[in-house]
Amino acid sequence: MAFDQGDAHRSPSYGIEEPRLGTPEDASGWLGLVWFLGVALCSAAVVALALPPVSFLDESSRVGQVVHLDWLILATFLVWPVRRCAQHSIWWGVAAVVVVSSQSFYVVGTGLDRLADAQIPVTAGAAWYLISVFQACCFAGFGLSGARLRWKERRWQRLIANLMRDTSVDARRR
Repeated sequence: MAFDQGDAHRSPSYGIEEPRLGTPEDASGWLGLVWFLGVALCSAAVVALALPPVSFLDESSRVGQVVHLDWLILATFLVWPVRRCAQHSIWWGVAAVVVVSSQSFYVVGTGLDRLADAQIPVTAGAAWYLISVFQACCFAGFGLSGARLRWKERRWQRLIANLMRDTSVDARRR
């Protein structure tokens, strides 16, 4: 009888170990860091490919010799690693969105500056920023999608922990 009274005064979660996020068993933070490093590396490669080294440029140079917009447009495919990064860690996902969005604006800004320095006429130069704005929207959307999956997973883990705790309390009462 004393044993039952002692159990009655304990909290329902006594003796139940709930899964904790951020512990060594939950490697999602480390996986988020790995995905972030992959995103940063790919972003640096896009900058290197979109902005080739400047050799001697003059008015006879073509725009394609100064800036490779095709690589900037292909950089939109970085949405998948950004989503995976945000799926594993929300904070690393936010950092990945910031890195790839700033990379896009950097390529456009630097490309337009190089064209202006070489005195190469560019029609609708400000429209180039629409590429970066579109990419930033895509990156943010996929980052939110990955973060939503992360929140859903965390909510599921809390639900399972609560169910396990309630099941063990019911088992003790029998």
